[in-house]
Amino acid sequence: MKGDHHHMASTTAEYLVVAITTYRRPELLGPLLDLVADNIRNETSLATSILVVDNDPDESARRVAEARRGVHYVTERVPGIAAARQRALDEAPKNSVLIYLDDDVVPTSTWIRPLLEVWQDSGAAIVAGFVRYTFPQGTDPWIVHGGFIRRESRPTGSRLSAAAAGNILVDVAAVRRFGVRFDASLGLSGGEDTLFTSQVTRAGGAIVWCQESIVDDAIPEARATRSFCVARAQAHGSAEVLVQLRLASSPLRRAAARARCGLGGVARVIWGYTRHLIGRLSANVYKDADGIRVAARGWGMARGAMGLTTAEYGRHPSARSKKA
Repeated sequence: MKGDHHHMASTTAEYLVVAITTYRRPELLGPLLDLVADNIRNETSLATSILVVDNDPDESARRVAEARRGVHYVTERVPGIAAARQRALDEAPKNSVLIYLDDDVVPTSTWIRPLLEVWQDSGAAIVAGFVRYTFPQGTDPWIVHGGFIRRESRPTGSRLSAAAAGNILVDVAAVRRFGVRFDASLGLSGGEDTLFTSQVTRAGGAIVWCQESIVDDAIPEARATRSFCVARAQAHGSAEVLVQLRLASSPLRRAAARARCGLGGVARVIWGYTRHLIGRLSANVYKDADGIRVAARGWGMARGAMGLTTAEYGRHPSARSKKA
């Protein structure tokens, strides 16, 4: 992109903060903290620290975090991943790079250095790494082939307009200069990372991809079900509409976004169900499942355009029932 060099981040950070946002997974957090500590010790000349942002008001992660040296622990009582991610951004020193990790990932040995190298080479405001999903043994092929849970691979250095935040590096000074924050009202619906990163690119910041930075995410058996995957696709469709509506700068643009997403959703439902039926009739499991995924996303978009949303990360029993 020409003309945006003056928006490039200054790669003069002095601190590296690895932020782990967590909610009621203390048994995963301990091993993750040890792995992160091992990984960052040798990989950088920056002053490093690990920050645990516990989104559980009962502070279930406190004991695990405080048992380890060099781990800073804070509790974020506003429910939702958006509030937890924003808290990490608020806690980080101004001249730092902040790397976000979800509490259910396992960083590989090639996780941190490539992220830092791409950031130093590109001066990007955000560098997005790869989350490699693995399914439990014996997972229904329909789920695997349907692409319900996957991340695209792309060449390192590719520019993105938005990114998911399971494994990303954020230049704190750049993001603060742009005035971009995570929207806590999206905390339980999902989409907060797409909105945040979209706002960064709109403000002139670059998001650059790093294929070599790999963290593994093992899908738990409870999520390797058709009903969960379909509900997730639907929630992602709704979240996509929420993001488009938040990015729209006027009532007219919001109305246009609503119409566009609504029509796009209906088109996906029709196309997806057609593909699903063709897949069923020809015993093609990929077309069958992919069609259902597209239709579910379209249904979520249509619902979102009508103002109905699904809480992907809901904590209330009624919100959970959609996932059962």
